[in-house]
Amino acid sequence: MCTGVLKFSQKPKDVIYFQKGSDVVLKWDYAEKSKLQFIDWKVYNKTARKYVFLRVEDENGTAAYNPAAPWPPAAYVGRIEREGRATIIIKNITIEDSANFKCTLTGKPGVGSIESDILLVVTGPCAVYPLSKIQSAEMGGSVTFTCSASNIPSQNFTWMREGETAKIVNNSGHSVVSVTGSSQLTIKNVAVSGYYVCDASVNVNQPCSDRGYLQVLYPLQEDESCSERTYVMAIGDNETICCPVRGYPPPVVIWKKNGVQLHSESSKLTITPMKEEDFGVYTCTATDGVTSLGPFNISVMMSDKLKVSTKVDGTTKDPAKLGWLPKAGAQYYVVKISGKDVLEDYVIGTKTFLELHYHALVMGKAEEKPDEIAICAEVSAIKDKEVIQATPTCEKLTIKKPSDVEN
Repeated sequence: MCTGVLKFSQKPKDVIYFQKGSDVVLKWDYAEKSKLQFIDWKVYNKTARKYVFLRVEDENGTAAYNPAAPWPPAAYVGRIEREGRATIIIKNITIEDSANFKCTLTGKPGVGSIESDILLVVTGPCAVYPLSKIQSAEMGGSVTFTCSASNIPSQNFTWMREGETAKIVNNSGHSVVSVTGSSQLTIKNVAVSGYYVCDASVNVNQPCSDRGYLQVLYPLQEDESCSERTYVMAIGDNETICCPVRGYPPPVVIWKKNGVQLHSESSKLTITPMKEEDFGVYTCTATDGVTSLGPFNISVMMSDKLKVSTKVDGTTKDPAKLGWLPKAGAQYYVVKISGKDVLEDYVIGTKTFLELHYHALVMGKAEEKPDEIAICAEVSAIKDKEVIQATPTCEKLTIKKPSDVEN
């Protein structure tokens, strides 16, 4: 005759999902400990078609071995941990660990027994195929991506375009077919390149997703976004000019200057004119093996402004240095020095650089020796007493006082 009842105060869900390689916690607990005689945990052996013991304990939590029914099975040796009164942890689960697990509470004489049975489903990682993650199709064509994730229920697969929140559903532009373990997305009438994301999450704490890229193939055509045909640059400037073509696969572009082919096969060409001969007309032609476009003429004109570079080393006695590229035809250069702490001064010479020494600056107030002096330098190229090129704005420098200068 039963004199009491054992009850579970906590049980796992009937079906739980965990990713391969994780540690699964099967959390049971119970009330009326004084009525417990034994507790055991079993796993269903699919080959033997019966439950086998994972662990057996008496009411004090001491392992109880039965030579007639040894435990745990070989596949679980070293992978079972105990926690609390009735919780077990299975370490590093594999797909093969997908099975029914059971916890049984056996009461003392006169007390009934009770058991709890749950199903553990071990899921595999998400992977979008093809392995390259890239599918290509001509405009208006169709492509199919496959998302694989072992043991994931069909209803847990969803597809979205990256950057969007709306789920893709079956409609005139898409077809989604999902079964347990995989899902296929077919994109019809492709028009825009981009990433498509497959999400197959079941456990909120173990997200599972992957993505594939759709590349739309389109023929060689003129690119309206590259409309610049004239660039104005100073000697030493760095600029990327573009050939107004586009297509996928990218077309082969041939660049020439004065009939000489340049070392670039893309639609963009980076140039740094260092002499007047580097300016002029650049031409480009493009082909995708079927169609050819061009030639297109891109004019690179020389600015009438000098390009000046500076170098300041404020930690040593080295002077600040001002340099510029030579201007063809210039007979000499004039450098104007100004600033709130110094008197306006002019330096004339034929060299294309100037060293600026703290000691040589003429202070506005002779008695003041500031730790830093902010100056403005303007350079003009002169020919026949006329300015033929000049800096667009003054070049600002900060010169620090050397340690050998007394206040």
